[in-house]
Amino acid sequence: MQPHIKKPTIVKSEDNMPKLIREFIGRVNTGTEALSIARMSPPAGWEEPAQTPEFIVACLPAFSADTVHREGA
Repeated sequence: MQPHIKKPTIVKSEDNMPKLIREFIGRVNTGTEALSIARMSPPAGWEEPAQTPEFIVACLPAFSADTVHREGA
């Protein structure tokens, strides 16, 4: 039986202007590395370095800062 996810977990962002990330399924909220489902809400004027991520839009496998490959990082 699949667990009922009552609410997302807020994931800390370390960008120049921290964005709000609400993770429903993934490494933080459900402990799975197979999939990430999250909603990101950036503040006005938000920027981040270019990325060449190893994941698709639904983040398969689950999002990880190590698999984003940010420019200059």
